Amino acid sequence: MENLKVMLAQEYVQGKHEVKGWLCSEKFDGYRAYFDPEEKQFYSRQNKKFNVPEWFIKAMPPKLLDGELWIGRECFQGMGVVRKKVPLDEEWLNITFQVYDIPNHPGNFKERLKELEKFVKLSNTRWRKISKGLPYPINGIPCPVVMAKQTVVKDIDHLAKLYKDIISKGGEGVMLKDPESIYEGKRSKKLLKYKPAFDEEAVIIDHKMGEGKYKGYLGALICRPLRNHDTYSSIDLDDDHVFSISGMDDAVRKSYKKTHPIGTIISYEHSGKTDKGKPRFGRYTRVRTDIIVKEHGEEPIEQVKSRIIEIFKILGNHEKTNGESFKASAYFKAIKNIQSLDEINEKSLKEVKGIGKSLCEKIMSIVDTGTCNAYDKIKNLKDPRKDFLEISGVGPKKAKELVEKGITTIESLRKAPNLNELLNDKQLIGLKYYEDILERIPQKEIDLHNKLLKDVLKEIDPTAGMTIAGSYRRRAKDSGDIDVLLKGDSKLYKKFIEVLEKKGYLYETLAKGSKKYNGMCKLPECLTFRRIDIMVTKEEEYPFAILYFTGSKDFNTLMRQHALDRGLSMNEYSLKYDDSKELVDHKFTSEKEIFEYLDYTYVEPWLR
Repeated sequence: MENLKVMLAQEYVQGKHEVKGWLCSEKFDGYRAYFDPEEKQFYSRQNKKFNVPEWFIKAMPPKLLDGELWIGRECFQGMGVVRKKVPLDEEWLNITFQVYDIPNHPGNFKERLKELEKFVKLSNTRWRKISKGLPYPINGIPCPVVMAKQTVVKDIDHLAKLYKDIISKGGEGVMLKDPESIYEGKRSKKLLKYKPAFDEEAVIIDHKMGEGKYKGYLGALICRPLRNHDTYSSIDLDDDHVFSISGMDDAVRKSYKKTHPIGTIISYEHSGKTDKGKPRFGRYTRVRTDIIVKEHGEEPIEQVKSRIIEIFKILGNHEKTNGESFKASAYFKAIKNIQSLDEINEKSLKEVKGIGKSLCEKIMSIVDTGTCNAYDKIKNLKDPRKDFLEISGVGPKKAKELVEKGITTIESLRKAPNLNELLNDKQLIGLKYYEDILERIPQKEIDLHNKLLKDVLKEIDPTAGMTIAGSYRRRAKDSGDIDVLLKGDSKLYKKFIEVLEKKGYLYETLAKGSKKYNGMCKLPECLTFRRIDIMVTKEEEYPFAILYFTGSKDFNTLMRQHALDRGLSMNEYSLKYDDSKELVDHKFTSEKEIFEYLDYTYVEPWLR
């Protein structure tokens, strides 16, 4: 097939394009390609040959296919291998051909997809036979022919969800195609692309002359990015970040020496950045005269760390929302390690356990530019799952399920006709008190809870003891909930809960076990309901429970490590010999005695 003209997309504009019922697929950030079965050759959209390994060609079906050579999300840098004159087998192991159309099929897109599905299945069947005769490791990889997933768009909210889901996972955007459309070898209004656009500024450092129809005119602007420092910008002096940009109209191309001389500040759009920090698919938008540019001095290390920590917290919570606990943990561990650094550079980061290449690149990007690609992709995303995760008892799986059912706000969840089927009893209570649970509890209010609880306990047993632990004991200005530690037995615990319920203080129960109560409480003089946990501990465990549940987490980690260094293991119940697991021969009656026994300087709760 000589000089095939592929179907190209127009930009999707909300309000202008009605796409209900259209088919949506991921926009792959690879190389657009079509496979010619007669010549057994891959071509680019400009009809230039791709040099492909022979085994990759063998995997293709005998059909003209339109698709994308792709290595995976956020891996565009690795796609350079497809441009090599001599392909290396090992460099193609992770590359797939994501197919999404058949250019020479006469039917509409729905019909073409049915035909395409048959040929992809045929390829997979053939590959299982072909791969057996190929050398290792090629014989162990899946068939490289993959059919791009297509989803019918239900409405504008459904499209927004599909788009955000792909962007949040590192995708480039989505493609939308009319199911009734024929294949057109031009830029078609029946095929739309929907991808994020980032706005930034740059300074022109050179001009590149045009070729072909632009011979004698401006071809591209050579630029350095600007780094935004809120009240001013500075020039990014990293040569790896220098880029060329097009998108100017003919008037600019003709008069660029006058209108766009070297040193001009411009705004441009791009679709994210490469691993090296260069803008991808940069597009010129306009000249800027309101940008203040000056040399950027050395930023205080604490200020730099504060920005990194702020961005990593957002990224960590985003991964947590996605159910990616391992990735979330990596961000939160990095935050702890960053706090202790005296300087931040590639050398110092390489010496930090838990900070690998990916995190190091993100940190250095934040140091250099104030941001990083991963953060730029999600910073403006409104993810309803985050709101649902704030409901007591709702985890990532349930939050995702609610969004998939088309529920995107707390209000729409409350109005759902089948609410009792969507949430269990505990989650329903969490939803009922959603706003109250989100509201922080002032220290002075917890003082009132403390007095009420102690008065009730004194009525039951004047010799019993209790402590409100957590951030309240550390004298934080506010807390998320009330953590009560009760010293006694199960009989005291049951009586304590019973009396508090009769008095109307414990208003709603989330969970009640033999040792721990979770629920909602309220002071008579207050309108807001509060989350409360009440846990009973034996007298000999009480000092350890107070120490553990007071925190902070970092302080507890340091103290437990101090114990381990002395051959001891400590938790919220006791202190044991690490080797024999036997309790130490000592009766502890207070926190201070634990410190003294471990020869650890006593630290007041508010300093931990």
